[in-house]
Amino acid sequence: RSGDPMTRQSLRLFARLSRDQRGAAAIEFVILAPILIMMLLGVMQIGLYMQAQNALSGVAGDMSRYMSVEYQKDNEITNTQLEALAYTRAVSAPYLLDGARVGTTATNSATQAITNVREIELTMTYQVPSVIAFANMGPMNLTYKKSIYVTVT
Repeated sequence: RSGDPMTRQSLRLFARLSRDQRGAAAIEFVILAPILIMMLLGVMQIGLYMQAQNALSGVAGDMSRYMSVEYQKDNEITNTQLEALAYTRAVSAPYLLDGARVGTTATNSATQAITNVREIELTMTYQVPSVIAFANMGPMNLTYKKSIYVTVT
């Protein structure tokens, strides 16, 4: 049936379309765009997680230094005050964590290993916001613990 004019015309049309490159970039973009966007969102999510981890570490270090200085000046800081100070530091510059997602607890160690030294366990939690919430990922919770040692007399 190759002699049929309709078949010959269809073959010529198919051959011409297979050589036509117009619109190829648009089709390639449609195929690759979702992958590239997901990769970009993934990098952003990892960046948020790392920033939050560094912020919690920085706040805990700041509180450790603060406690050392205050105890040298004979100012005793209670665990409740330490929690409030850590929270305030976490939500202010330069850390700027979301206050609704930050949690702080300070507890005395059950056993004080060194005489005349108070060991305080500072635990900070943070729920990292998700930029890929549409993917039904559960919340990314961070917990950072730091032992703070201060000399008591």
